[in-house]
Amino acid sequence: NGTLIVNPKATVVTISAESLTQIYDGLPKSVLVITDPAENPCNPGEALNVEVFFNEQTDSPVRAGMYEVRAVIKEQNYIGETEGILELIISSKSLIPSFTAENKTYDGNTLATVISTNLDGVVEGDMVSVFVDEANFDDKNAGINKMVTATGLVLEGDDAGNYTLNQDFAIANADIIALELMPEITVINKIYDGNTSATISSTNLIQPIEGDDIYLVVDENEVHFDDENAGTGKVVTATGLTLDGADQGNYVLSQSFAETFADIEPKALYISTSDYTKIYGEEDPEFSLVVEGLIGTDAITGSLTREQGEDVAFYAILSGTLDAGLNYEVYFNGGYLEITRRALIITADNKSKISGEMDPPLTYSITGGSLAFSDFISGDLLREAGEIINYPYQILQGTLGVNSSMANVTDNYALDFVPGVFIINYPATNVKKVRNYLDCVEFDGSYYYARYRYENDNPYEIYIPANGPDNYFDGAGIIDGSQLPDIFLPGSGDFIIKFDGTKVVWVLASYGSEFKTAVSSEASSGSGRCGYSGARLSGSGVDSSNELAGELDNMISVYPNPTKDKFMIGFSDYFEPLKEITLFDVQGKAHTIRPVAVPSLNALEIDISILSRGLYILKINNISDDRIFRIIKE
Repeated sequence: NGTLIVNPKATVVTISAESLTQIYDGLPKSVLVITDPAENPCNPGEALNVEVFFNEQTDSPVRAGMYEVRAVIKEQNYIGETEGILELIISSKSLIPSFTAENKTYDGNTLATVISTNLDGVVEGDMVSVFVDEANFDDKNAGINKMVTATGLVLEGDDAGNYTLNQDFAIANADIIALELMPEITVINKIYDGNTSATISSTNLIQPIEGDDIYLVVDENEVHFDDENAGTGKVVTATGLTLDGADQGNYVLSQSFAETFADIEPKALYISTSDYTKIYGEEDPEFSLVVEGLIGTDAITGSLTREQGEDVAFYAILSGTLDAGLNYEVYFNGGYLEITRRALIITADNKSKISGEMDPPLTYSITGGSLAFSDFISGDLLREAGEIINYPYQILQGTLGVNSSMANVTDNYALDFVPGVFIINYPATNVKKVRNYLDCVEFDGSYYYARYRYENDNPYEIYIPANGPDNYFDGAGIIDGSQLPDIFLPGSGDFIIKFDGTKVVWVLASYGSEFKTAVSSEASSGSGRCGYSGARLSGSGVDSSNELAGELDNMISVYPNPTKDKFMIGFSDYFEPLKEITLFDVQGKAHTIRPVAVPSLNALEIDISILSRGLYILKINNISDDRIFRIIKE
């Protein structure tokens, strides 16, 4: 018996070239195997059983890549496989990348932030994503819907190898929002000016991008204090703020206004017054103000006052209740109110009495001006002491003054006292007239000297004013008649006059009983000389020219008399040395005098300007005798 060996029939096996190129889609891949014969003859209509190997594995590949493919007939009666090396290529699936960019606030650069990415075409369930290396806006400037480009795209994930990007960039859109800036201002403190305007000293924007050209624009007319009044830490608001500069489009103000703080200092206000005067006892004048620095309709309230007092003095004018408000710092320069003396004339009433009687009360009248307030006159008048008949004793002010209920206010008055006259009249009976005589005349070779004498047989002194209508010299020849007496003492008295030799008549009128009669005594160059027999000498009955010569040597003259301030004591060329000169008032009080020598006049000058008006007694002591003169100070 032999063995019949039936060998399988060789079959041609090929793979369709089209099936060897496929694109990844996440499904297992197969290839189209073509056999010849295409069908199993034993089973018509049924293809030959073929086993396909991918990289010598029977599992169908899914992932993208290149696989060696071999197809082998798995039939008993057929044999065959593909020839050569065939490759199945599963290409990566192309994906379209996209992304979403985040809107950002302007920061001066183009960098963008990717919020999310997307790949269009990824097989469901695959683990693949795209990485973006960098994204940038097309420029740095603020804007809406600006283009953002992502570059450096890379696929990643477990399934990334199955895919490829159709481009290495992606385009998106996003906004660059303008950067908000907080505005800041500073303003200058100012002095109150009645309005709210403020002056900018500096502006600032908080944290703009370094290097950008951006600044704050402020309208000076839109910068104001909260009100116009003075104060510290006041709110100042600038409105209508805007931005400017090359980069202004990238910014926006967080607010259109800015606030700061500054001071409105009080304004200096200068208030002054003039000086005023008023007379004691009158109402104060109305004080007026001189104001410098007041603004607009601002006003000063209140009133001035002054230092208290109504006596004569200067009183400061004070600011009192003046008030200009808190907007001003007041500098006050007040003047003075001078209260001056009130004019008042008090006139002593003339009085008289008969010799030997008591003095009547001394009275007065207000003859000019008036008293103020409740002031009143107090004190007593005083008359010059003495009891000389017909002598015009002055009635003096004495202690008379002005008082109030509180104090003596005499100094508040310009008190002008007009003295009165007090006359002692002749007694009603037994009055004898005063007689006058010329004793003799002497000649010294240049001038004549007449010695006159009077006789007063009354037991009292009689006053007959010298150089008045009842006691005077008549004649032009008088050179010095200052020795003419006006008080005639009881008994006799004599005096000497100097004349030029022409006729001089001494006229003296006085009362005898009830009538006034005048007697006269004449002297001339032809009158009897004092050395002649029968000459009458000074009541002694002794003829002696030597006595007259001695008296001529000691002749004294006092002039002017009356006087207002000074008088002179004139001496003959041979006057005896003085022992003492004393001046008494009518009260017997001695007053200090300081004689000043005037050699050119052979005289002494006495200043009595500081003494009060009235009658004074001048007593001159020399070696041989005393001389008495009555001085009237006007």
